[in-house]
Amino acid sequence: MKDTFVTDYLSFISNCKTERECVKYAKDILEEAGFKADTSTSNVYITKNDKTIAAFKLGKDPLENGMNIICAHIDSPRLDIKMNPVFSEKGITFLETHYYGDIRKYQWATRPLAIHGVVFKKDGTHVDISIGEKEDDPVFYISDLLPPPGSDYITTADTLITDEELNLIVGNTVPTEEQEGDTGFKAENVIMALIKEEYNIEKEDFYSAELEVVPAEKARYVGFDKNLIAGYGHDDRACAFASLTAFIDTEAANKTTCLLLVDNEETGSVDTTGISFNTFENMVAEIIYSHDGNELTLRRCLANSNILSSDVSIAFDPHHANVLDTKNICYLGKGTSFCKFTGGQGSTNNANPEYIKIVNALDSENIPYQMSELGKVENSCGRTTALFAARYGMNNIDIGIPVLAMHAPIEVIDKRDLENTEKLCEKFLTI
Repeated sequence: MKDTFVTDYLSFISNCKTERECVKYAKDILEEAGFKADTSTSNVYITKNDKTIAAFKLGKDPLENGMNIICAHIDSPRLDIKMNPVFSEKGITFLETHYYGDIRKYQWATRPLAIHGVVFKKDGTHVDISIGEKEDDPVFYISDLLPPPGSDYITTADTLITDEELNLIVGNTVPTEEQEGDTGFKAENVIMALIKEEYNIEKEDFYSAELEVVPAEKARYVGFDKNLIAGYGHDDRACAFASLTAFIDTEAANKTTCLLLVDNEETGSVDTTGISFNTFENMVAEIIYSHDGNELTLRRCLANSNILSSDVSIAFDPHHANVLDTKNICYLGKGTSFCKFTGGQGSTNNANPEYIKIVNALDSENIPYQMSELGKVENSCGRTTALFAARYGMNNIDIGIPVLAMHAPIEVIDKRDLENTEKLCEKFLTI
């Protein structure tokens, strides 16, 4: 682990706020370490739609003996801009959004927001977008209402902002007297003219765009002791960063090792870049067939593999202890969490006890860890990637960094848990 591990993470989490940005970061790091997009080589990476990436270090053992795999996801809850998003009301221009992943909608109002993503234009070119991160960039905003004392208008937190009120303010045009008399005048046209001038994007280009609305804030230390880190996307980019760093820093072992960073976990691991589909299986097949393997080699490789589903876990919060099992919850600063049960009473994963014995290896290395669940039984949640790996017969278990305010725009982790997760991943890759 580098001395700059934590500061490198602060930079990563501040600058990589979309799946595409995370994959580009990982590709750059892997290529610097000698990895190639060539399945005939020993150190290889494969990407899918620039939103999922797998990297492999081929070991001395036959591939049919399986791999040691670390899997983390690089998508986080956010707002996505719709395909026909632009409208204006009384001079204010908005972009309509819909939310991605489980969020509390009110948390996204009244804070500075940025737009990241890519726009594919009709002429075949594309435009990369990142607006709201530089000091001289504009930011964007979702408004809220002053809470009138004694009013019945506001009932519960979940109804403060409705789905269709998550509209992003992108401009305010005060019409001139001449424009006020023009029945064809629309404030949105003024804003779209500015967007076209600055970014060469027109209304129709939103049809083939992938634009994500994220907090326009950098990761920062929390507290006088600076042990905690506040930032957007700890779930699950904290585990992704620790996994990537461990994979790079670990020497090639007898057993083939694999790093898998996937998309779409927050919405059920679906789509072509989610682990519930055959994308990873196809990636492994490319490796095996490039080294004279066959279908049986592929099946044996997957079935004989071990995987850590490296996702974050709910940290104990004394203000919400009523929904937590205090004997079976993880605590900030006490190490990586192992979670045997995930998914509540549906879409569950239950790690085999024979596989949980890998924690014995941590005892010998004095790496702190803890056992936890994701809340009381009736409140339990947290389906992760592990259950999809289980369909291949892989040994699997969830591990994770404890997080406060999970799925909020800004979450909090302890830097020591981040460091110990990286150490744990390194040890796992050499077992």
